[in-house]
Amino acid sequence: MKEDHKTSRLVLSGLLSLSLATTSFPAVALGEQTGVAETSAATAPAASSTTEGASAPSASASTEGGSATETSPSAGTESTGTQEAPTASETPTATSTTPADPAAPALTMLAVRSPLAATELYVNSATGADTNDGSSAAQAFKTIEKAVAAANASPSVTAIHVQGDFTLSSRQTLTNVTLNFSGDTNIKAVNGAGFDLKGTSKVNASGATVTFDAPNDGYTFRLYDSAEINDGHFVFKYGNNGFAFHMPAGSNGALKGSSRGALSMDITNGMFMNNSQGNVIENAKIDQRYTGSKWQLYEWNGFKLVNSDLSATRLPFYFKSPFSMDNSTFTIDANGVKWQTGLAIPSDATPGEILITNNSKLTVKNANGHWRSKGITIGQSGVTFRVNNGSVVDASSDTNGGLNVNAGTAIFEDGGTFHGQDNSGA
Repeated sequence: MKEDHKTSRLVLSGLLSLSLATTSFPAVALGEQTGVAETSAATAPAASSTTEGASAPSASASTEGGSATETSPSAGTESTGTQEAPTASETPTATSTTPADPAAPALTMLAVRSPLAATELYVNSATGADTNDGSSAAQAFKTIEKAVAAANASPSVTAIHVQGDFTLSSRQTLTNVTLNFSGDTNIKAVNGAGFDLKGTSKVNASGATVTFDAPNDGYTFRLYDSAEINDGHFVFKYGNNGFAFHMPAGSNGALKGSSRGALSMDITNGMFMNNSQGNVIENAKIDQRYTGSKWQLYEWNGFKLVNSDLSATRLPFYFKSPFSMDNSTFTIDANGVKWQTGLAIPSDATPGEILITNNSKLTVKNANGHWRSKGITIGQSGVTFRVNNGSVVDASSDTNGGLNVNAGTAIFEDGGTFHGQDNSGA
């Protein structure tokens, strides 16, 4: 057995000498070593020639748990622990019972380390492939689904960068991840596909236009917890009646642009929905419309408009909780709506204050499609409708009155003004 082992080492040494003498090649792993690869040391000192029978100097390698001495590192030797690469002065030289071949380069041992987990993933429909690892633009995934699955499998991922043309056929859930549209992007969302954003997830498309074509409607973005939509221009096209974004009950979700108008949304044949008067829409511009004879009535639970501009066409608002406006505009064009009121606060609404302040302007116009059409109606005795600090309420183009206070209180103070029909009143 001892002679066989020696012979196999001599044969391997000869093969290595022949190969190394004629070609250069990258590092190779020999035998079954754990975490160790052997490669030729380009900078290692030349091996000393020894006469037959002389012993070669031994090399010491530092191992976990202490210092160990190796007298003859050889292929097939099993190594445990993590070995650090020796310095030039510590480079081991191969030994055997045969004369050393001066033409054979010395072999060094390099530690193999696992790559760091990616914190950002990339998706590009034109250049990517789902066989890539997604860790860079050059290694981008091809589909959004692949990137979302990878992000959900790795808690280290904090952002996904998306660009291209996609078809999305199922809902995608992200938690504490930023969905960044790094260039103009088109997404055809079928079967109600969209994104459920949880935790502190964010959506950003600064400098880009993102278009969602959703013929089957559905909710494009659901904002749970403290999720946000930030900068960018978003276009939503629905077949009948979809929702650009939805903030479910209990959500602190928000729309927050970095500056006024940095976030803009264009919504056709759809709307948005939120279930809390605490949901913030800040530095946003939203233009919504229904086309043809389509119109839609929905119950809203309030929101806070801050430095924003909201325009709704053929979409009357039925507030079940108070809303507020701060340095914002809110325009409701009720032309063609066959409903009694452009903006209503019904008798079963939650009591509280509706505040329109800091040069805001609320406009309700063209409420004339119903024989009892009115601009604004307040029907809850516990509601105070307060307009101040240079703000304006304009309901001057509605058939049966601009502002009708059937219950509750309307207060115009500190420069707050009202423009309405002659038969407005309380």
